[in-house]
Amino acid sequence: GALLGGDDGLGVAGAAKKTVSWRRPPPAPLPPLRWRAATALACLLLLAASLAAYWPVRLFNMQVGGFFMDDMMIQKNQVVVDSRMDWRRLWRTDYWGLEMFDPNTWTHKSFRPLVVLTFRWNYLLHGFNSAGFHVTNVLLHACASAQLAGFGHSALGLPLLWSAALAALFAAHPVHSESICYVVGRADILCTQVLLLACQVFRRCAVVERCGAMEGWSRLAVSVLLVLAAGLCKETGFTFFGLFVIWEVLGALRSNRRACGQDASRWLRILALLALGTAACAARVWYTAGTQIARMDPYSNPVAASDDRRTRLLSYALVHGLYMKILVWPIFLCYDYSMDAVPLVEALGDQRLLLPLAAYLGFVQAACVSLHRARAQRSRAGRRR
Repeated sequence: GALLGGDDGLGVAGAAKKTVSWRRPPPAPLPPLRWRAATALACLLLLAASLAAYWPVRLFNMQVGGFFMDDMMIQKNQVVVDSRMDWRRLWRTDYWGLEMFDPNTWTHKSFRPLVVLTFRWNYLLHGFNSAGFHVTNVLLHACASAQLAGFGHSALGLPLLWSAALAALFAAHPVHSESICYVVGRADILCTQVLLLACQVFRRCAVVERCGAMEGWSRLAVSVLLVLAAGLCKETGFTFFGLFVIWEVLGALRSNRRACGQDASRWLRILALLALGTAACAARVWYTAGTQIARMDPYSNPVAASDDRRTRLLSYALVHGLYMKILVWPIFLCYDYSMDAVPLVEALGDQRLLLPLAAYLGFVQAACVSLHRARAQRSRAGRRR
């Protein structure tokens, strides 16, 4: 327990008076040199895990399927990737090299210019030798795994060993095979890296005792820029505006009511995040003239092409359940989910809907536990004061 008083742990009222904390005392920090050595070793192990799982992609080339299916967009987008570099085309084409504003061409409306720029850097290094594109994906995935270890240790408060285990599981989990082995899956990897960096910058804002008003606003500004960059890597990056709002609200629940000035700054940051997030999403939708796939072959995305709104909603729910399933038990993975790979859900009696039900209940339970712990921590902090 934590002792009140001077260096010897004695309180003002005498040596016997002490207060027992509700919280487990933090582990003794490692000496700086040992901590750096342990961190370096953990990062090397993560790199080894990523390389061992995915290093065979270095053998991929044009003759054995190095550019496969969707990867062909790299050559379709050649005027952006190669030495000619049409900057105006970069800003008017989608991720697959298709014109977003041509009424006679179908477009995916996926606008990811920052990822396309990394393909150009690959081209400048080794041309269209696909092995270099694949190796870059593996190395980026290893870096993302190391970033996750740092996030788990600094933001979630996990011990270094558990942080390394978390990142090792992330590095070698089969669910990432599509994002890594597909060259175009780099959008997921880069989006993850930028968002983890944004979380590292933003995390101190969620702790009132450590973050003053000016520091909070400065970190907020940097985090917003990083989230915008993540959204230009993949559209899901924009969702982190909402996650940061939730993080701030949980921080407000944990904080002491006496810190009214800091709480006021926190709620102002929440309003700023809501306003900026709404503006960013609106600007993205406006620039690409919507987000709905236009003039696309219905067999490529049967869910989006369905005319029945209930069928679309139930089928999207099933997709969420399938995501949860392959995270827990990745027994079956598919490189492409078009055509009839996931049959549409057309009735509420479909037994497959048990999967999304389990996923949603698990999410709600995790949210309730988090809120309960936040309130309990705030109550304990108030009693200690």
